[in-house]
Amino acid sequence: MKPQMIENSRRGMQWRSRRIWVLLAALFVLLTASSAQAQPPQAQRSPFSPGGIAIDWKHPNVIYGIDNDGAANSYQRDSAGVTPSGQRGKKPVAKPIQRITEGEIGDVLFDGRWRFQVVSTQTVDSYTMKTDAEPYDYVNLSRFDLTKRVFTPKAGFTLIVIQCRVVNGQNSTQRLWTAISDNKMHTALMAMEGSPHPPIGYDFEGGPIQSKPLAPGATLNFSVVFSVPQGTKLKELLFTLRNNSSFEKGTDARVSLSTDPEAKQASGDEKLRPHR
Repeated sequence: MKPQMIENSRRGMQWRSRRIWVLLAALFVLLTASSAQAQPPQAQRSPFSPGGIAIDWKHPNVIYGIDNDGAANSYQRDSAGVTPSGQRGKKPVAKPIQRITEGEIGDVLFDGRWRFQVVSTQTVDSYTMKTDAEPYDYVNLSRFDLTKRVFTPKAGFTLIVIQCRVVNGQNSTQRLWTAISDNKMHTALMAMEGSPHPPIGYDFEGGPIQSKPLAPGATLNFSVVFSVPQGTKLKELLFTLRNNSSFEKGTDARVSLSTDPEAKQASGDEKLRPHR
């Protein structure tokens, strides 16, 4: 074969080789881009702190917002921003899930962190603790038998036991903080005339300071014991919902205990007002 023909053949092979590499590179770029589009990131934070947002790309209509107090709330977008008239309106607007912190016995309240429910209320002659929780009667309103672990009221007083239920509505394990000595805690039975009556005991493991760790969605059923003067007309239970954290602010849930129709009518407009 002549030298010129050999040279031309070599150059042809080099050109074809370069062309193949270019095609392979282009194919790689296309496959990479396609893969990135097929599997977008699960969440986007901007940033994940008070005022920030997180978007679940698998469910694009769900947005998680972080309040200024650090609480995480889920939001639902309006459907495609279409107005009832059928004409296209404004862009979809995220609406916060309503948080209810006032209600009656049996209502499930929610402050964005904890779901809270008063299941029942009873007036009793004595109460036997079901757990190893310690009593907390700092003004001597009752007697407590350490051996039998039984509360009895002081003369002129009545024991009231309120059965409660809380559910951890957060995405992390938390303890419900109930320390009566903490001045940020406002839990008390409120009388009609406005006087508060703090609890003398929480019947759950860790009481009266804090609950055991509760996983997301975990439920805790427990009793709260009060000793009030005989003849006291009760208005409501004020219960502070708070994590075991020194920097977090609690939320006061209010449950009406009044049997007076006029008192209920007077507070009816406030009962279902969402917490802001």
